[in-house]
Amino acid sequence: MMKLSYEQAVAKIKEHSSLGEEEIKSNIDAKLNQFAGLVSKEGAAHIFANELGIKLIDPTAVSKLKINNIMAGMQNVEVLTKVLAVFPVRQFNSKGREGQVGSSILGDETGNIRAVFWNEQANKLAFLNKGDVLKIKGVYVKENRDNSLELHFNDRSTMVVNPPGETVEAQEFKRETPKKRINEIADTDRFVEVFGTVVEVFDLRFYEVCNKCGKRAKPEENNYMCPEHGAVSPDYSYVLNVFLDDGTAAVRTVFFRNVAEKFLKKTAEELLAFREAPEAFEQIKNDSLGSFIKINAKVNKNEMFNRIELIANELEEAKPEDVQLPESTATKSTASTEATSAPEETKATAEPVVPAAPAPEAPATPTTPADATPAAENIQASSEANK
Repeated sequence: MMKLSYEQAVAKIKEHSSLGEEEIKSNIDAKLNQFAGLVSKEGAAHIFANELGIKLIDPTAVSKLKINNIMAGMQNVEVLTKVLAVFPVRQFNSKGREGQVGSSILGDETGNIRAVFWNEQANKLAFLNKGDVLKIKGVYVKENRDNSLELHFNDRSTMVVNPPGETVEAQEFKRETPKKRINEIADTDRFVEVFGTVVEVFDLRFYEVCNKCGKRAKPEENNYMCPEHGAVSPDYSYVLNVFLDDGTAAVRTVFFRNVAEKFLKKTAEELLAFREAPEAFEQIKNDSLGSFIKINAKVNKNEMFNRIELIANELEEAKPEDVQLPESTATKSTASTEATSAPEETKATAEPVVPAAPAPEAPATPTTPADATPAAENIQASSEANK
């Protein structure tokens, strides 16, 4: 359903008629009275606009929009934007459905919006870099749980990266993420910024993915089966688990492919080589211990172990003096302030996370690729299991 606010409706009627704002509102109020509360204010505005021959919403004429003119329910949208952020692609497994989803933040001079890429479309994110100009066509608009709008790519959507002669001005995107100590993180948090020392590094875990769409490929008899492409010759992806300690507590933190590469300072080819020579990864693990980092992460509740885990979306090296937390978060810890190892009781029960059901940057619980929102809230990084 396409939504247009009352204020937007009034502005559009004013733009396409000779009427003043007060006269327009007066006529809309008259329609409200005429229908005795059976229509909303927005509905009354639509009725009045139709009487004037003004189409407030034309789903077939939504090309070349500015971001601030995008509305929920629009189909076949065309927009020229700048790439402000690109988030890792995640594998998901929800309600028996498997696939992959990724997202990016796009902007122009009027605002910014999240773009969500499902399944094969998610592979396109590998070709996007921050600062690219992106011309997209054939996307649809969906309203997320927090009432923000998102652009969703489907099989008919197309994009052109850095089209000749096109430039876009846009403000830098910066998500307002609360800075927290680890012992303050609750399962009601969505995203947090955390500083900490890496005190334990697990082995890289590799898993098979379809070489065509990137979905998880599962072994069946003598083949690897993709839910979309059937029997395939699989490629491999990987996930790294670490424990992060900030002196108040330690938390399991999951680094999916791109973030793992950044943390380990290795290319994809270098990391894939450890699948055949896992013993060579021991030195890499040891070299990584003691790293002090800052992460922007999604908070995930691991139901199997009844614990909070973090799924890192962004990572950078840091120094202890970089830590600046609000006064309210400076609570005393009952845990050891020595960031030397993960808690023994955690070690005893915590097996490394193997990818099967990750959580994308953003997004809401996926239903079908055509009817899903991008924060993918119920995509969990569990002990099975990957913006």
